[in-house]
Amino acid sequence: MYGDMHVLSPFVSSGEFYILRYCEKFEKDVWVITNVSFDYSKETILPACSWRFPSGCLIPAMRTGFWFTEVTWIEHVEVDDNIQANSIYKDVVSTGIAYGAERWLFEIQRICVKLFTFSPYFKPSLD
Repeated sequence: MYGDMHVLSPFVSSGEFYILRYCEKFEKDVWVITNVSFDYSKETILPACSWRFPSGCLIPAMRTGFWFTEVTWIEHVEVDDNIQANSIYKDVVSTGIAYGAERWLFEIQRICVKLFTFSPYFKPSLD
């Protein structure tokens, strides 16, 4: 499979890689999906600027009256710190903050707040 990993900015190029994916039902109602980078062409002159180490997710079904799932996702990615980026983003990319979990959790939290703010059922707390 071919994958792109983007920083949420048009000024930073995406990390591109080819991956192998394996899915397996681990036990009843539990699935495991793993990804790892694959160097499809040894003849490539330019080395990959990003590499995905064994990564993936664990998806157990939770029966609580409704069918819900809890997804645990683990990413282990190495990105070349010489990647072409705009000068204002150079420090963010070279320190790993741009592709780190904290950055993505912050973005998810920001989007959730935005969605709930415009929800008709949203009642802001004064605490």
